[in-house]
Amino acid sequence: MADFIETLTQYFAQFPGIGKRQARRMVYYLLRKNKTYTDGLIHQLEHLHDQLGLCSESYQFFYKEHPDETKAPIARNPDRDRTTIMIVEKDMDIEAMEMSRAYHGTYFVLGGLFPALETKYNPVRTDELIREITRRATEETLGEIIFALSVNPESEHTRMMLMQHLKPLAQKYEFSISQLGRGLSTGSELEYADGDTLAHALHKRS
Repeated sequence: MADFIETLTQYFAQFPGIGKRQARRMVYYLLRKNKTYTDGLIHQLEHLHDQLGLCSESYQFFYKEHPDETKAPIARNPDRDRTTIMIVEKDMDIEAMEMSRAYHGTYFVLGGLFPALETKYNPVRTDELIREITRRATEETLGEIIFALSVNPESEHTRMMLMQHLKPLAQKYEFSISQLGRGLSTGSELEYADGDTLAHALHKRS
């Protein structure tokens, strides 16, 4: 039993922000739940990749109502402002921004950040971002790229690394590049910011 608990603990410990102690508490929590609960959880996990897709435009995860769907609802919504692309780190940042009701454009999810002081390791969808921006700039009207990243060294490093690729594109296709205003305090995560703060940061972007 000890080996089984330890193995399951290691799985939970890989979740973001979850340490080994918290992971072990999650294992014992599941042990206390009835079999109906755990069977339901197992069922959802088994079909996780079947029911969710990765948007071919924004790289946001979305629930697929039809197996052949390739774009998330925001990306295929004709009422969204297609002239702007907001660059975020992760899907939950989109959820936070949508709750603010201050932004009506489209998104691109980087999927990670460049570690501070690192120039070679690339956990970011750099190639996909360049490809999508180029496509939008040539096939549609692209007016602005907005960096909406958390306020920390890794986010700033990521922005600087990406700007090396985006500045030439901005000059070629004549779109502007901005970032959220400092309504966000240093060290804050975008996904935890309240709607008013995000709306103010968006309004004060530069």
